[in-house]
Amino acid sequence: MLYKFHIFVNMKKLLFIVAALGMNIGLLQAQVNQVALKIFAANQATAGESFMVRVSINKQNVNGFARFHVDLPRGFEADLVESEYSGAVFDFRDQRVRFVWANLPEEQEVNISYRVRITEPRLKGTLLLPGRFTYTIGSERQTTDAAAQVTIVPSPQIAAAQAIDIEAYQNEEGAQPSEETSLNFPPVPPAAAAGVGVGVEAAAISARSNTVRTSDIFVVRQKPYMVDNEYYVNIQITKALLSGSGRVDEELTASASKIEAIETKGALFSVDGTSISFVWTEMPTDTGNFVIAYKVTPWQGNAPLSVNGRFSYSDSSGNTTSVNIVEREVDFSVYVPVPPLVAASQEPEAPVVRQRESQPVQRGLVFKVQLLATRQPVANRDAYFSGYNITDVVAEEVYEFDPKQYTYKYVVGPFKKYEQAQSYRDTVWRKGITDAFVTCYYNGDRITIQEALMISNRKR
Repeated sequence: MLYKFHIFVNMKKLLFIVAALGMNIGLLQAQVNQVALKIFAANQATAGESFMVRVSINKQNVNGFARFHVDLPRGFEADLVESEYSGAVFDFRDQRVRFVWANLPEEQEVNISYRVRITEPRLKGTLLLPGRFTYTIGSERQTTDAAAQVTIVPSPQIAAAQAIDIEAYQNEEGAQPSEETSLNFPPVPPAAAAGVGVGVEAAAISARSNTVRTSDIFVVRQKPYMVDNEYYVNIQITKALLSGSGRVDEELTASASKIEAIETKGALFSVDGTSISFVWTEMPTDTGNFVIAYKVTPWQGNAPLSVNGRFSYSDSSGNTTSVNIVEREVDFSVYVPVPPLVAASQEPEAPVVRQRESQPVQRGLVFKVQLLATRQPVANRDAYFSGYNITDVVAEEVYEFDPKQYTYKYVVGPFKKYEQAQSYRDTVWRKGITDAFVTCYYNGDRITIQEALMISNRKR
């Protein structure tokens, strides 16, 4: 009997442990499942006007990096409602609304808002607003989805016979944004300090000629940056109206312990030793450009990473052309599900020697676009840059590195916001100055992008 009693007691203990484990697992699942996403919008909106969308995120105890996005069809654009973005970086490019947090706020409920503008007054039908909130629990990536829908009625100024369904408009031949619209980039709060031109201007130019010009196609790799002993590599492909097959081939100059795809945009991703490939049988056709990403785990901690790459594509005649991928100090991290550049555990670049500008010094934080650097001054500056169709004032900055040696740098600006400078840089790229890049200044001193982001964040 005593033996049976011990078995009974041990069985009770075992059942209690199993029940406790089940309860803990259930609590963990509940914690994840309690993250709730709700999207609120008007029941009906009139084409040619705008309406507000409010997003409520009940995040519970989730913190760290997170993002919310929703895709809009053509004919719709979005702007931030400045009063309510909960510390997120807002962006609207390539028809995608994005809110990105380097660190979620402490509040359990996060509310963000944006305004949708209906730019095509002929539209009618049901607009779906499918949103996704992406976050991490431990090391696991989680997503929560929600949606809203709005009935769109045509503008009263449009005849009934001219109205067009939203879905049909997406396939309407020649339904391109106007040139005026393509040059107006939506506002982004100063904290964003990240972004990339959408390449719509290049697409509009190509559309007018019905050809895809090589000069409209360029590929830029964001300088790889490290977070938690992993390098993140983000590549922007500006393809204008290019369609059909294409591929990106990257070659690492050193071996790695692991290489993983993050964003492929429908490409077949493969790795062979130090060779990386993204292959499309049909490239994305819904936008003039897009961003792909992968990450590299080096064999040794923070060993430096160097990459060479090319983008190859087939034109309408079946001919294959390729362009080199150039590497720049830019930030594409907001467009792909990667840790943001501002969170990178990398040392900032060495500060540049104090400058002597040919323009009055601007106080505070400003941005410019550097077009050229030379050892000798450009004799006829206006004539030189007019050859690239640069009509803006180009200033000369002189940097003294030793008493007998100077470097002359030619810049356009200042711009008050980082994204304004980036938009201008993208325009300059399309004009043929593909080495142009954004520079940052604080009280007249030239500083690094990382330092500018820190200053910008402190002002919030």
